[in-house]
Amino acid sequence: MQDNRLLDRSLTLKDISFYRYHKASAPLIAQQEENQNAPIDIDHLIQRLQNFTKTYDLVIVEGAGGLCVPITLEENMLDFALKLKAKMLLISHDNLGLINDCLLNDFLLKSHQLDYKIAINLRGNNTAFHSVSLPYIELFNTRSNNPIVIFQQSLKVLMSFALK
Repeated sequence: MQDNRLLDRSLTLKDISFYRYHKASAPLIAQQEENQNAPIDIDHLIQRLQNFTKTYDLVIVEGAGGLCVPITLEENMLDFALKLKAKMLLISHDNLGLINDCLLNDFLLKSHQLDYKIAINLRGNNTAFHSVSLPYIELFNTRSNNPIVIFQQSLKVLMSFALK
């Protein structure tokens, strides 16, 4: 919120966080447990976000949990991204299993013809990542026209992608 206030002092938490829940779970589950009478309205979200694009050059929408996480009974995060028709920056974890996660996400995003980048959030000195996962990521990148990057090492590339 503090970063947003630097850009626009008139912004409040309600202006930038349309739905907030206490439970750290899929939005659908949190909504059903905390406020069954107020389902998440994706079309309303999109309308609010499109209003931001009239004022701001760059609007960042943070997802929750992954592409297949349900937002409503009928729609998930991928459906939301497709309706937004926006560029997508998918941030992956750096733990064992990241290769499978990145490749599945790459396949899914590519099959829907979204404009996307995948970046790995490398936390600290993760020696397991460097010895187990990075060798494959490097091989994958030699064959891919959309390489998987390390978030912390690729900020300039990622910002260029977001702004173009």
